Amino acid sequence: MRISTATFHERASAGITAREADVYASQAKIASGRAVSRAADDPVGASLAVRARADLARTGRWQDAQSAAKTGLAITESTLGSMVDAISSARDTVIAAGNATLNAADRRTLAQALRGGLEHLVGLANVTDGDGTYLFAGFDNREAPFVQAGTAVSYGGDAGARANEVGPGAQVTVARGGDDVFMRIPSGNGVFATAGVAANTGTGVIGVGRVTTATGLTGHAYEVRFTAAGLYDVFDTTSGSAVSTGNAFTAGDTVGFDGLAFEIKGTPAAGDKFTVSPSTASSLFERVSRAIAVLEDPASGPAATAWRTGELGGVLQGLDGALDRLIEVQGAAGDALARLDRLSVVAEDRALAQDKQLAAIEDLDYAKEATKLASRNMALEAALAAYSQTGKRSLFDYL
Repeated sequence: MRISTATFHERASAGITAREADVYASQAKIASGRAVSRAADDPVGASLAVRARADLARTGRWQDAQSAAKTGLAITESTLGSMVDAISSARDTVIAAGNATLNAADRRTLAQALRGGLEHLVGLANVTDGDGTYLFAGFDNREAPFVQAGTAVSYGGDAGARANEVGPGAQVTVARGGDDVFMRIPSGNGVFATAGVAANTGTGVIGVGRVTTATGLTGHAYEVRFTAAGLYDVFDTTSGSAVSTGNAFTAGDTVGFDGLAFEIKGTPAAGDKFTVSPSTASSLFERVSRAIAVLEDPASGPAATAWRTGELGGVLQGLDGALDRLIEVQGAAGDALARLDRLSVVAEDRALAQDKQLAAIEDLDYAKEATKLASRNMALEAALAAYSQTGKRSLFDYL
């Protein structure tokens, strides 16, 4: 192998350059505080760092989703709490309206208070999450879902329940459609609903009733028809047949048939009718609207008072059903918030572990790198010193 003087100097220069590169690399690491700044520093470490950063970013997205879900659910829970208060206030007003000594002006005043309460309820039902998204509109959530015209309230949203993914394999329902929360509350006692006919002339008031034998229920509609004072028939209007006839009646008696029963207070007159029909879905707004209509009805006299008492009793039962539904949905929102809190703790722990993992890969061990820099500086100085002694000579000096 032939080695020329030029080759000798090139190799010496390359060695010095390599030592300088080592020194500069250590200095750069100490300045940045990172052990891996580029893939060439540590290909395996760089690959692990990329993976750790991706995992950390994914966890950050879960945390952002959890935060957004918490905001929406907190507003939902608070709004439902306000609606529970509003319904409770309306209920107190309806109870006060049942006072038989009130005159028409008094009832109109109470009706006006209920109108204000109805408007407040609609406003709460149209709440947004602060970002313009209506919480009770389902998937079609960029327009106000509830529209009020007089005392009538309609729902323009859909039945969608929005669920957000807030963790690996974890979903939380963050918003329900308003029809599910407010518009489909069972009437009556949830099985059947009772009512007096407005044209009744007696003072009979029918109670809300109860189920006595579930297996005896038919799901049919009925009429209790008073044929004379103290006598009534029960007619099945669904099948078009009589259930019983000529039944004796005394005020406060329990009327029972086909697995259900209820009381009728007061004294019904001949020709008076009371209906029993299967429970249907209606909105909490309809309950308040019905109370307004009853209180604004100008009819007076004992029969009108009895009718009004029965109607307001039905409204009270309906408001109780609305309260139960709102409390149920509010509880579900609270449960979802509690679940999000647990998921947040898990995400925080995961993010901390991933941060530590990334730090173990990327963060610099200053003491170790300082020792390495000192060693590399010594190697550079030695290379420079050796070259300074040999760089002035040629191969001819050794021949």
